[in-house]
Amino acid sequence: MERLPDFCQTRILKPGYFTFELPVTAFGIHDSMVMEISVEYMESEDQGQYLANIWCRQRSAHSKHFLYALAAPASADADAEESIVNTLNDDPAFGPIMLDYIDEAVKHRCD
Repeated sequence: MERLPDFCQTRILKPGYFTFELPVTAFGIHDSMVMEISVEYMESEDQGQYLANIWCRQRSAHSKHFLYALAAPASADADAEESIVNTLNDDPAFGPIMLDYIDEAVKHRCD
C-alpha cells in the first residue's frame, strides 16, 4: 500500500507574519506574565480583507497554540498589521478567548 499518491498538487501560499507582546495586565490580571501573540496572514483573493491566524504562548514558552481565526478589512489607509491589530482590538470574541487561554497558561507557566 502506498502512503502517498503518485501525484499531488501543492499550492504554496506565502503568508505575512508578525508578532507582538501583550502583558496580561491588559486584561485586568495582576500578574507579570507576558503573552507573545503571533499572527500569520494573507490577503484574500479579492484583496478586500486579510485572513489571519492568531497564535499565542507565554513569552519564553517552547510551543505556541492556535487561538483564533480573524478576517480584517483591507484598507488603503492602514497597512496589514495595523488593520489586523485594530480589528483584533475591536473584536468582542477575542477578549474572552484570550482570558481562557491566559487561565490555562497560568496553570502551566514556564517562568
